[in-house]
Amino acid sequence: MKTSSLVLPKLGCTAAYVFAYRNIKMTIDDYMDAIETMGRLGFTALDLEILEDTHIAIYTPRRIRLLREQAARHRVQLCGFTPWNAQKYLYSLDPDRRRLGFKLFDQECRITRDLGITEVHLGSDIPVELVKSRHGEYKGAPPSGIRLDKLAWEQVWRLTVNTYKTANRIALKYGLRFGIEPRANSVIWSADSFLRLREAVGPNCGCVWDPMHAAYHREDSAWAIRKLGSTLLSLQLCDADGETMFHRKLGTGIVDLAAIKQALKDIRYRGTVLLELYASGKETKAAVDRYYRTSKTYWENL
Repeated sequence: MKTSSLVLPKLGCTAAYVFAYRNIKMTIDDYMDAIETMGRLGFTALDLEILEDTHIAIYTPRRIRLLREQAARHRVQLCGFTPWNAQKYLYSLDPDRRRLGFKLFDQECRITRDLGITEVHLGSDIPVELVKSRHGEYKGAPPSGIRLDKLAWEQVWRLTVNTYKTANRIALKYGLRFGIEPRANSVIWSADSFLRLREAVGPNCGCVWDPMHAAYHREDSAWAIRKLGSTLLSLQLCDADGETMFHRKLGTGIVDLAAIKQALKDIRYRGTVLLELYASGKETKAAVDRYYRTSKTYWENL
């Protein structure tokens, strides 16, 4: 079969859709509304997240049931879950902070399972004590400056491997795949660094690929996708300018999206393809809906 004739999975959206107009103020009502909008705009999936510790309260047993019922009603798959709030504790040199991070991650893996989601994701970073400064484009953006005087690289790598090994064991306890997103200026920042990490962590570990972070380091995403092959768990689709951390609407940056689409076909990819687009986090929902809709059309017409 010619790979050009393969049909890729239909588009979904990451939780960044809600962040784009609610920033960190999202509520259960925002996610319920987002699920309805996904169905109306023709998206097939939505992933969810916890950005702040206070967002854990969104996911009570009753609200989890409401989210699942809303997703079934609008034929939208809840497809992934990212506990961003746990990362500021997991990525630390302080053993007590890491223990708290693992406790939160365990709790949020249970939430993931109860939502009927089969994948839990973390974004790569560096220990908080080594961060000199961060990019300011969005909450939780990668480091822009790194301190090199506190720890040798070998120690950072061992700590990273041990952290992800423990997180992977927790994910497995709940029957979940474990996804790691390489991010700019982080310990895991490229396809090669992810593959090295996976050798240490194990085969349950998959890659969550975001072309914006790759563009920042001038890594070719189509080539990276071919390297990753069957380890690619989810694609967070966006365009990028290669200079900032903004996730731009498709067709407005430097990312070769047609090459990415062909690479997905070449590896016979069957995972999720999710639009991840946002700017300030302060736009109107109507404006966000427009550029998600136009980006969907752009991708489908490539």
